[in-house]
Amino acid sequence: MADSSPPPCLALNWLGSLAYDADDECLAIGGRGFNGDCLADYPEMRAFRDHRPAFYRAVSPFLGDEDTDVRDAAVTAAVPLIEHPDLTCHRDDVGRHVRRLLTDSTDRYSRSRCLDALRNWGYETTALETAADIAARTQHLRGGDWTGGFMDEPPF
Repeated sequence: MADSSPPPCLALNWLGSLAYDADDECLAIGGRGFNGDCLADYPEMRAFRDHRPAFYRAVSPFLGDEDTDVRDAAVTAAVPLIEHPDLTCHRDDVGRHVRRLLTDSTDRYSRSRCLDALRNWGYETTALETAADIAARTQHLRGGDWTGGFMDEPPF
């Protein structure tokens, strides 16, 4: 019987997209439009945020995967998940994976997410940035197209 589960990259990318839509920055932005408490009107986001430790436990085995695409998708998904107070102890471990991704990957979305995370965690990122990273950030600051987005339904 054939395995009907989605390929790991699709599931990890989808979970990562959801995690970014529910991260602390999105919550702060959403809170401005809801008098500071968008979670009161969005119980699904509250539930997702509460379950981040379980999602991290599902993602973390893939952080060292042999397949680069799977590994990078796991790293990109793990970054917003470890904002949960119970998971900040994993920041150094995920940070090592983030640095490896930044050394090896040219994927604009993943690089942007990982560089932002390192900056938010207080790390210096200048040595890890490429000319393409700087150009993308400059374009974003000027109001140009960005690499973000959201996904409502799973792609599988």
